[in-house]
Amino acid sequence: MKKFYLYTLMCVLFGASALQASAEDFTASDFFGTWKFTSTLEVTDKGQEMKDEFKAECEVIIKRHDGGIYDMVILGIGGGTTEQPVNNVDNVNHQLNIINPNGSGTLWASATMADGNGKYPYGTTENNWKDSYNNLKLDFDSISKDITIPDFTAVTPDHANETTIILAKFTNCKMTMVSKEVIEAADLSGEYKFIAQYPYEASAFPTTFMMSLSSTSAAFTSYDANIAIEGYNEVTVPATFDGYTLSFMFDEVYLNDEKTVAFSHYNYPDSLKSNWDFVVASDKVLSMDTPIGISKQGDSTFVMESYYHWGGSLVKQVERVGRSGSYQFACENFQMFSEKEEDKANYTADVTLTLTFDEAQQKYYVTEFMGFDTYSMNYGGIPCVETDNVIEMDITGGYNYLENEYTSDDYMKMIYVKLYDGLGGLTNKVAITFNEDGTCTLGDFFVVRENVEYDADWNATTTPEFIAFYGSLTGALVPETFAGTYTAAPAVREVYVDSLATLFTESFDITIVLDEAQQKYYVTEFMGFDTYSMNYGGIPCKETEDGLELDITGGYNYLELLYQSDDYMSMGYYKLFDAEGTTKNTIKLTFDGKNCTIDPFLVQRVDMVYDADWNAVETITKLAYYGDEPSAIEEVAAAKNAIAAKDGVIYVEGGNRVMVYSINGACIFNGTATQISGLDKGVYVVKSGNTVVKVAL
Repeated sequence: MKKFYLYTLMCVLFGASALQASAEDFTASDFFGTWKFTSTLEVTDKGQEMKDEFKAECEVIIKRHDGGIYDMVILGIGGGTTEQPVNNVDNVNHQLNIINPNGSGTLWASATMADGNGKYPYGTTENNWKDSYNNLKLDFDSISKDITIPDFTAVTPDHANETTIILAKFTNCKMTMVSKEVIEAADLSGEYKFIAQYPYEASAFPTTFMMSLSSTSAAFTSYDANIAIEGYNEVTVPATFDGYTLSFMFDEVYLNDEKTVAFSHYNYPDSLKSNWDFVVASDKVLSMDTPIGISKQGDSTFVMESYYHWGGSLVKQVERVGRSGSYQFACENFQMFSEKEEDKANYTADVTLTLTFDEAQQKYYVTEFMGFDTYSMNYGGIPCVETDNVIEMDITGGYNYLENEYTSDDYMKMIYVKLYDGLGGLTNKVAITFNEDGTCTLGDFFVVRENVEYDADWNATTTPEFIAFYGSLTGALVPETFAGTYTAAPAVREVYVDSLATLFTESFDITIVLDEAQQKYYVTEFMGFDTYSMNYGGIPCKETEDGLELDITGGYNYLELLYQSDDYMSMGYYKLFDAEGTTKNTIKLTFDGKNCTIDPFLVQRVDMVYDADWNAVETITKLAYYGDEPSAIEEVAAAKNAIAAKDGVIYVEGGNRVMVYSINGACIFNGTATQISGLDKGVYVVKSGNTVVKVAL
């Protein structure tokens, strides 16, 4: 969960008050340092075996969170050994908000922090879900900063009865600061790019803009920030920096000469006074800590035009060597340990990986490894550490998943395929070294299958099974295949509206770009139309063995907006359709140098009028056809496969290979058949030839 997202939602739903920040407010760095924790501790009979882990008095450390996702972390409350992430400093209620008091596991070695009655994780307080102990609130004194902690317990879960076993009770819990960490403010002066992670989708307001920071103090504690948003006036606002938090203050900062657009509070669009905070995530990135709104003048007051959620970043603009792309390596020392035939077929001496640069984090991730989707398996990819000519895959933090092979229905048994370092463990990073001759080398590694089984108390037994070893790997970047601008000249062109003959020309350009974050191609320009803006990044493409397919099946087929009424009750578009005038099929592209061959397609005008209940009446006008002779189109249409489902059986005509997918994407049938039965009730996606149909059993 990204910083503040749940807290923001709660503020909106429950009307949480949010006053403007002031110079007297505390920031995260005010709490950094060493603290003393004191409490009254009672260890129960059940907790005697762990009594040495529970501390009535101990040292607690509050420090910055590496990466800047959270404001800070707390380590040591009650003797706990897991970092507790603090989601924000609430200067209104004088509280530190911890979104999950047990971090990513348990606070102690095998005990979980719960409320004073031991309810968590199976219950909440008597109020409602927003007061659940999932979100622990620590009260701090507005002058001394002394912290009071609500009574809590250490528990283990009793899964059979869906309750907990209380091991220890902590009451009268307090923390006082022993020594404060001194932070030396670095010079942040320079050019930055703001990148919004969760932009307001209903607005066309730019999601990126440039900012220039200029220090106005010798200690680098104050700055002038020049903000340049495309299409609006540049503005300069003051900012303060305490070495960790960069704070901007906005008070009637207008973005146009008419003073009708201004920065505003994200929860109160009519308030033009707000603060905007960033915390240091690295030497190149500051992570957004407070959202900000942009309001425009309404009939009587300012109303929301756009806002930027938590998750955005200020990225310092520096020169860097680009390493993104797909790499292929040959392995000189390959050893297969598994006797399974499927492993011998799947694991060869050739290794591929894809490096993707996350601009917002200024960090590389391995998003594909040996054909495995490491982007999905590791929440964005295997993180990397970059130093000069070396990029290291950091698997030491547990981001080393390649595939989930099996999960039982009760989640008590799991099988994962994982990446281990060259010593057969997770203590070392796996390095990619870039050589002066343009080649690169990949560090040694193992591929391991982990069999994980849990007992009734969720204690895990992990049995590793080594599949293969890879050593002495040398490779190079594989050049991009499809990105670029191509010219298409279909054999047949027919324009049905004479006045549009100059718009729909016999030949036209198609621009294709590769989205590095998703490792996916998009058509961003088609026949002179800006399909990037019209389709939120472009018309998505599917890769095939000999080219790409424009995937208009999901509705990303807009070419141009012709008009749109002020009340959004009527609008008109130019749209791209398949040869049948539908969006049921993809449109295939094949390439020959800078020339492109495209499957038959239609351009049609779609006019939509909505009634008071938002029911749409569509009027479709055929504008232009490109492709083969009409007879050839009819032959293709006639050859399509018929797919239907009845009485628990899927029926397929056509004789092509049939693939059946579950609704979560798992392929559960791949073969040639006219009838497929024995499947569980549910929704499935069936593909045969060029036909894809969703069926329900």
